[in-house]
Amino acid sequence: IDNIVNAATGSLYSMTEDEAGNLAIFFHEIWKSVNSWRYDNDAFSTELKGSPGSKLSKAYAEANSIGDHSTTDGITHDDFKSIYTQWHNKIGVSAIGCFASSEYMHTRAALIVLSRI
Repeated sequence: IDNIVNAATGSLYSMTEDEAGNLAIFFHEIWKSVNSWRYDNDAFSTELKGSPGSKLSKAYAEANSIGDHSTTDGITHDDFKSIYTQWHNKIGVSAIGCFASSEYMHTRAALIVLSRI
């Protein structure tokens, strides 16, 4: 999901209205699962914990100051909350950059994505 957020926030500046709408639908669907993992420890334990998707690369864990346990055993719920917050920050910073731009389409794309997530 981190790669998706990075790619999407970078491309937000060059999207058409239709592309922004499609990205918003995509984010909305992803965020259903991600939100349940963030706010429900039982859902996190059942659906994500211990799965291959919960293990981080060594480089990512070191870059984000997450312990070595995340590369072998998978991330904890607290680790996931931290990563979740980083995703929100990236989307927020990108949206603020679009709003600060003088280009109409930057502002329009950010509004479409944020209003439909």
